[in-house]
Amino acid sequence: MKWVIIEDALKDKRGHYFEYISTFKQGLEACGDSVDVFVDHTAEEWILSALQAKAVLPRCIWRRMSDGSPRWKRLLRYPVHGLQTFFAVRRVLRAHRGADILFFPSVSTHHLLGLVPLLFLYQKAISGTVLLFFQCTPIIPAQTQGGAALNPDATARLFPFLLRLLRPLISSGRVVLGVETEAMRSALETLCELPFVYFPHPVSLPATSPPFRAQSGDHPSTILFGCYGTTRYEKGNDLLQLAACRYLGSNPDPRVRFVMQWTEDFYDEMGKRVSKNDYLLTRSEVSYITEYFPPDGSYMRQVAETGVMVLPYRDSYSFRLSRVVIEAMICGVPVIVPEKTTLAEQAMAHGAAVAFAPDDPDGLVGALRRAVADFSGLRNKARRCAPEAAAHFSVTEFRRVLLSCVQRVGRRSERQL
Repeated sequence: MKWVIIEDALKDKRGHYFEYISTFKQGLEACGDSVDVFVDHTAEEWILSALQAKAVLPRCIWRRMSDGSPRWKRLLRYPVHGLQTFFAVRRVLRAHRGADILFFPSVSTHHLLGLVPLLFLYQKAISGTVLLFFQCTPIIPAQTQGGAALNPDATARLFPFLLRLLRPLISSGRVVLGVETEAMRSALETLCELPFVYFPHPVSLPATSPPFRAQSGDHPSTILFGCYGTTRYEKGNDLLQLAACRYLGSNPDPRVRFVMQWTEDFYDEMGKRVSKNDYLLTRSEVSYITEYFPPDGSYMRQVAETGVMVLPYRDSYSFRLSRVVIEAMICGVPVIVPEKTTLAEQAMAHGAAVAFAPDDPDGLVGALRRAVADFSGLRNKARRCAPEAAAHFSVTEFRRVLLSCVQRVGRRSERQL
């Protein structure tokens, strides 16, 4: 099969976009498929070289959604980015006719404003299946238990409206709507009244990074609590710092260490700047990683050497996925996760987890203590689950799910004939 992957969020080391797209490219090519990748027109040269990618897409909209610009400017970006997307993707389609799969890995409302008219105007020129994938959507937890609602911002209403315009193409199987958590699938089907398909988020281990090489023995000399990724308020990095202060102050344990990746300071909901904690900077048990990991497998080696992954994310992850929790599971690493989130949902199903009440530093301290007390049991369970997790969260499984969607549509068309 021939795949065309179109991702304007890929431009540098920020986020997990390079790891995500390179996982697809390598995995699909290993299946015998061909893959062409298109990225942000300002993407760094090393990305273009590593993926043989073409830099033709509009400048990444994800980086500009919450950059502090005036509201009128942020609203103007919706039609502007939609128009830019229309013309850029049209050029891609004209140059790559005959693709079996057109894959858009992180679609937002900004993209839909351009993609919806494009898909209708050029549907005869698109011979394959269009997979629109939604990592982040304008939905929030509803007041009712387990429910979902649209973000109160007026622009959020555009999202289901635009998707419903695609109903004929979705019904015919020309367009597939994909998400990477069951919670997101259920919420969007209710709010949009359209079918969505759950796809596992693929993660692969580098060949140079055998899992389970660290933390051997029933009584390890060190239990490493790790927290990696871009620092942001929604990821709860401030909560972890506060919990680490309280834990180290009340639980002197020579085995425990903390390693936190701190790529940049950020602002909390009150507009207060959050920086590395002065007290933790004085503690020998705490290390900060201040740079992004290079694209050489060192990040996954760090994950594999971690004793427990700590993910103190806030409720914006009630529906969204974190790639980090999957990386931990396939490496056989237990995780600490907030309750009632997709992180807890997937970690409980495919790994070993300790849950705590979201946005609660004392609850997180308690989770750290429970993880230390039952470290051997958690680690053993995580390692038993790792092979199944690796098989589920793989390109092969993602590809199988998509092909089953295409085949179902084909059988339905045959019956209609």
